[in-house]
Amino acid sequence: MIRSVLAVAFLATVVLVPHTALAQAPVAEQPHRSDFVMNFVGGGDFRSWVSEVVEEDTRWAHSLRTLGVLHNHMHELMSDLAAHHRDEAGGEDLVPAFENRISGGDWTEYRRAIESSSDAGVAASGDARLRHALVQVTEIMHDRVHHAMFKALVRDDLLHDRDAELAEFLRDGRAYEFEDTVPQEGRTRNEWISQDDFRELEWATSVEGPRLHAAFQKMVVFDYLLYDLMEQWARVGAEMDEAACRPPEYGPRISGHAWHEYRDRVSDCSDASWRELVVVTALMHDRIHHMMARMAALVEARHPVEEAAPESD
Repeated sequence: MIRSVLAVAFLATVVLVPHTALAQAPVAEQPHRSDFVMNFVGGGDFRSWVSEVVEEDTRWAHSLRTLGVLHNHMHELMSDLAAHHRDEAGGEDLVPAFENRISGGDWTEYRRAIESSSDAGVAASGDARLRHALVQVTEIMHDRVHHAMFKALVRDDLLHDRDAELAEFLRDGRAYEFEDTVPQEGRTRNEWISQDDFRELEWATSVEGPRLHAAFQKMVVFDYLLYDLMEQWARVGAEMDEAACRPPEYGPRISGHAWHEYRDRVSDCSDASWRELVVVTALMHDRIHHMMARMAALVEARHPVEEAAPESD
C-alpha cells in the first residue's frame, strides 16, 4: 500500500491530517461555506485580461498565463470527476447537465444535490461519503483558485497602471475586505497527501472507468502546474527590493513547506498586493492538496493498491 503522509502542521490557520483519516471522519466535519467567503474573477474575464491587456515578456506576465492554464485544467479535472459520477457511478440524478466542461455554479448545484439526497451524511455508504467529501472540498478549492486569479489581476493592475478598467473585468467579484477572505485561526481542517505520494499512488493504481482514470491523471498534472506557478512567483518575489517581500532560501524548487514559511515572513512586506497574493497562494495550495487527499481516499477505497506492471504506452 502506498504510504500516506501526515504533514507537519506548519500553518497556524489549519490542521493537517492524513488522507486516510477521512474514511472515519464525519462528512460535516466543518461548516461548509459559512466562513469561506472569497473575492473572485471569472475565468473568461481573467483570460480576456491576460490575452488583451498583458503584452510583456516578463516572468510576472508568464506567471499570469500559467495561472490561466491552471484554471482551465482545473475545470477539465472537475468535469471528468462529475462525468465519472454521472456515467460510471450511478449519479445521473445528482450531476447537473453541462456541455464541454462544468462551471463553478454547476458544481455548487452538484454539491447541494448530493447533500439533499441519501448520498450525504454519516449514514451514507462509505463510497458515497467519500465522494461527498471530495465534491465538498473541490468547491472550496475551485473558489480559492478564482481568489488567487483575482489577487493576481489586482496586483498586475497596480504594477503596470494599466489603461484597461479593472472593474470591468472583476465585475461583482470584489465584495469582501481581504481580512474577511482568510479563514480564522483553527477554523479549517485540511487533509494532506504529498505530491510524491499521490504520484506514486497514481502510478501504482489501475483505475476502472475512463472518466475516473482521466481525472486521476489530471490531478497529478494539476498539482505540477501549481508548483510551476509557485516557482515562478517565488522567483518574482526574489527579485523584489524589499527583503521582507522575498522568499526564504529553498532547494531546486519551492516546496509547500517553504511557501508557508514565505507566507509567515511576508507579513512585514510593505507591498500589500504581493503580501496578500502570497497568503492566498498558500490557501490555494492547501485546498488543492486537501482535494488530492480526498481523491486518494476515494480511489483507494474503490481500488485497493496493488503493485501492478506498468501500462504500455
